[in-house]
Amino acid sequence: MRIGVVGLGLIGGSLALALRERHDVTGYDIDEAARRAAASDGIRVGSKLDDLVPADAVIVATPMSAIVPTLERLAARSNGAVLLDTGSLKRAVADFAGRAPKDASPRRTDTSSRVGRSSSFPRSVRTTRPWPWRARSRGTPAAR
Repeated sequence: MRIGVVGLGLIGGSLALALRERHDVTGYDIDEAARRAAASDGIRVGSKLDDLVPADAVIVATPMSAIVPTLERLAARSNGAVLLDTGSLKRAVADFAGRAPKDASPRRTDTSSRVGRSSSFPRSVRTTRPWPWRARSRGTPAAR
């Protein structure tokens, strides 16, 4: 599987390291030092965000303020990739998914084993399937 990772800090870098054993992983970070550190750990690193696509999935592990702008840039070029974020607050991501370009046809998915025990869980924006904006009702704020 081709996986891109945006943000090569503690979370993104750890994910890239773990995923590279079984997947074709490319990372990117706006910080040159983070890119150098990732490359020295054996992660293939792109010099710009667009180097991450095409991919099967792109994980956005950036600071909260950069998540939605990054998703917006990626969605325009994703060509069917699943876009995921690692942020803890989801309102801005859900708002983006609701207004994503029609050709992106985003879809919210629950990928967490902690649903029902945590009010925060990852969602993805997939660019090839219709949007079933009906959260599973498991007592989480996102499901209400």
